[in-house]
Amino acid sequence: MEESRIQSRAIKSVRLGELSIDYESGLRSDGVVITPEELKLIAAPGMTFAYDTIVFVTLLRYVHLMQREEIQAELLRNHYFKISTGSISELSLMGLAYLERCHFANAGKLSELYAGKCFILHIDGTNEGGMYNHFVVREGIRGNALYAEKIVSESEESIKAILKKVKRYFGVPDAVISDMSPAIGKAVEEVFQEVPHKLCHFHFLKAIGKSLFEEKNRPQMISMKRMKKMLTNNRKKLLGELRKCEKAGHREDGRFFISLIDYVNDYQKDLAARDFHSTCRFSLFTIAVR
Repeated sequence: MEESRIQSRAIKSVRLGELSIDYESGLRSDGVVITPEELKLIAAPGMTFAYDTIVFVTLLRYVHLMQREEIQAELLRNHYFKISTGSISELSLMGLAYLERCHFANAGKLSELYAGKCFILHIDGTNEGGMYNHFVVREGIRGNALYAEKIVSESEESIKAILKKVKRYFGVPDAVISDMSPAIGKAVEEVFQEVPHKLCHFHFLKAIGKSLFEEKNRPQMISMKRMKKMLTNNRKKLLGELRKCEKAGHREDGRFFISLIDYVNDYQKDLAARDFHSTCRFSLFTIAVR
């Protein structure tokens, strides 16, 4: 060390409050600045805000969906320091970058969950009204979001690049499930050769629903409505008979048939695509925090 000096630094931490730290630093012969290791654990070099503040702001912004002004008021009210809305935007984006690095740094541990076990990928993209598509790769059985990226379009090349990253970090799945996109089909075929590629139940029903209820298919539409009415009437009759039935085995069979009727008639839930896009946006956050 050629020279050393005393420096002062202000750091804003949600855990420790607003700190003013005096510390000795030095300059090595190769030009590298030496600072205390304990200080590096609190905040990144040159940063006013501590790591815990970055995490806190990111959680409020993307998990609790708070506006910048709300976060600003929360920090002042409960943690006693001021922050600009511009800094909140910067810290939240920085938090996402840290989260991504944390996720892929632990990809090896996450992939151990799939070693020797059934490993199914669900892949899909959605346009959120802008110029980008939010493309998500999710592990279907355990619900972990393995990869998410904004792409300009769902082209074969863009999807192939994503699937290659998933393959490198997490391995080859036992099956892939997606919608009927030709681009996804070609990308999966090239990256995951000989892996079964299955059609998503939701997207299949959605596609049928759009065409089935068009005017040209009116006879089929009438038939479907009649079938639903018939099943509803049969359910009522079956319930009445079950109230009179004394044999436990018959009652059990009756309840089974009622559940089948309810499953067929409750098609709206199958068309709701629950727990995919809404969950995937923040499940990466869950993986990292755990």
